[in-house]
Amino acid sequence: LGKASPAAGVTANTIEQRRPDYHSRGRWHVLHITQVRQQLAHAFALARALNRIVVLPRVLCWCDKHWSRLDECAMPGAKSSQPLPFVCPLDHVIDPALLHGNSASRLARSRRGALAARANGKWQEGVPFRGRNWLRTVGTRPQLALSAASLVVDAGGGGGGERSRGPAAAVAMSTAHQVRHTPGAVRSLIPLPAGRSDVQLRDALGAHGHVRLLHVGLSDAAQLLRCYEAAQESSDMARLSDFLFKSQTPSNKWCYRPKEMPPEWQEARRRGPKPGEEPWCVWGFERPATPGVCAPSLEKPP
Repeated sequence: LGKASPAAGVTANTIEQRRPDYHSRGRWHVLHITQVRQQLAHAFALARALNRIVVLPRVLCWCDKHWSRLDECAMPGAKSSQPLPFVCPLDHVIDPALLHGNSASRLARSRRGALAARANGKWQEGVPFRGRNWLRTVGTRPQLALSAASLVVDAGGGGGGERSRGPAAAVAMSTAHQVRHTPGAVRSLIPLPAGRSDVQLRDALGAHGHVRLLHVGLSDAAQLLRCYEAAQESSDMARLSDFLFKSQTPSNKWCYRPKEMPPEWQEARRRGPKPGEEPWCVWGFERPATPGVCAPSLEKPP
């Protein structure tokens, strides 16, 4: 008998392409959390510009965070009991301790665990915040519940006196939060043009200073604040973001590793890859961008 020949059209490359992509889930999760981190950076920037406390959002994760291998992005043995995505702890996204500021700022406070007194203070002080479940208690604080409005990007149609009927579930923040509304609930809208500077936003909201609770969609937060008029403000926000999202901390640099170990990865392990170049890892995360300094040509609204 002659030598068996490969099936027509089948080559080593096509066989390789048919191998499952063990990194597909990890890449999707890293992409998703990278976007969430960027949205949080915009939320912190807006909170700093408006000097408001951030209410952190509920975050969904598509991979669990585990020191070893993952079974289809779930911890080993938990695939059937851990639905994906799931509402994940904040430390899957950012190190919560960093929100309290650097060591010197924390030690200088009179009470252990205290937060920064202001959102627009020194960047080393961190970010004053409330947890994702905080809004569930707003009903016990009428002074907050009855003094709320939604800050939205003006699409060109409405004025500040409009009112909106909220859907059964809507994404909002204060300045970053996901909150559930009851059907038929109403909330005042404050529409503002996109692409404003920090000074323009403060001026536009001057008449709404009495509003205690501002709900802002994560996407709106990214569009509303374009830049800082003072170079120092932009620099401080950039340094705060670098501190909060710095890649050398475990929350910001993480290997998402599947349980599979194909031959080429085993060979790479025998060779000893450089740290950060392990082929079995999907690494997260990129540092988010923050608003820069306004160009001199940025026009102020009439």
